[in-house]
Amino acid sequence: MDPIYSQRSGSGGNVNSHNINSCNKIINNTIVHNTRADDKPQILQWLSPLEPQKRHQQICDKRHEGVGEWIFGRDEYLKWRTENDGSHPVIFCEGDPGVGKTHLSSLVMDRLQDEAVRSQRDVKVIGLYCDYLDRKEQTVRNLLGALLKQVVCIGDILDDIYQAFEAAQGYLGGTGPQLSQLRQMLKTAIASREQVFICVDALDEASPEHRVDLLDALREVSRESPSIRIFLTGRPFVRRDVERCFPGVQVISVSPTTDDIKAYLTMKLDKDTVHGAMDNRLREDILRIIPQKISEIFLLVSLSIETILGETTISKRRKRLNEMTKRQNVGDVYTATLERIKAQNGSKSRLAMDALMWISHSERPLEPDELCEALGVELGTPDLDIDNVPSIRTIVECSLGLITVDSSPSEVRLVHFTLQEYLHANPTLFQGPHSKMAEVCLTYLNFNSI
Repeated sequence: MDPIYSQRSGSGGNVNSHNINSCNKIINNTIVHNTRADDKPQILQWLSPLEPQKRHQQICDKRHEGVGEWIFGRDEYLKWRTENDGSHPVIFCEGDPGVGKTHLSSLVMDRLQDEAVRSQRDVKVIGLYCDYLDRKEQTVRNLLGALLKQVVCIGDILDDIYQAFEAAQGYLGGTGPQLSQLRQMLKTAIASREQVFICVDALDEASPEHRVDLLDALREVSRESPSIRIFLTGRPFVRRDVERCFPGVQVISVSPTTDDIKAYLTMKLDKDTVHGAMDNRLREDILRIIPQKISEIFLLVSLSIETILGETTISKRRKRLNEMTKRQNVGDVYTATLERIKAQNGSKSRLAMDALMWISHSERPLEPDELCEALGVELGTPDLDIDNVPSIRTIVECSLGLITVDSSPSEVRLVHFTLQEYLHANPTLFQGPHSKMAEVCLTYLNFNSI
């Protein structure tokens, strides 16, 4: 039976009864009966504001069929997936930037979920995508809360979570869950399941202190739940942190296979819409040369084929193929792409560079409308000229593949974390970015229509 407690108030001896499944609230002298189900959305939001399912959907929408399937045949993965004695509970997939680790994480999560549905067992697949753009929001408390939220989002809220929520609402006008509470509640929630798979992508993009605390919490949870399986990805430099928490962790080095690259290139070539700019010989050369010359970094392959297909004649495309396959790393490709951006006619070059400046130096992710209006502001004018505001499509096209738009939530992003690092490592690309952005913001705030 659920615990029940009573509280007397006033000399008349009125009693407000309260059990763990419901609460009575008095609004305008009327008793309103709230069930635990009524409070569930608020409880889930209280656990964490993060919504990793949205990021997962964005990544899945951009995934390419057949790419990354090699991991399901690796001995390390098969042991991790099938052995029941808990001897191989953790896998760490390490790789350099742009090799496809995030793609792999989403693929593994979807495969595990499909298997769980087919088995009809009480198996839960939960995950996180660490993101350099959300470092301020992705505290260890919010990260653990997001994992817990995924475990309990279907079905009844567990007693300990509901009790903690109710207690927090009555303290200082409402407080968030404590880290110690989240650790214990996560352990309890996981223990109530037959098996739980936890996937955490891009540990290197989490702030160092939160990364260490997250790994410590996962280690604590795994010790008390032998059936738990943990899948981690990150750059090689975080391997030491992973091995400290999980001695004997299985490590898989991630790099795209030739088959993956050819499948991706074939898909891009099949979707090419520029008529008269491709022949069989050029197509064969693209499928042969790119896997030979730039096969170690998937991002490099992606940027290269985008650059090649961005040209409008066979001759120009062949020239780009020769140029791009001479580039040795992602930085070289970024340099080449920025040179092409600056060589664009008219105001396209300035528009693209200004967009890159805003995205790379903003304190939070920008929505498409925010970026468009910022780029449409003219200093010294009394109001915003709507006809001077560029469309997001134009901005993306002018950026030549360096800027992308996520649909849910609607955000404008750089194509990869490494581009953020590149732009900040080359400060001469933008002259006084913060001053320029401040001038635009002050001008906007002084518009007559604001």
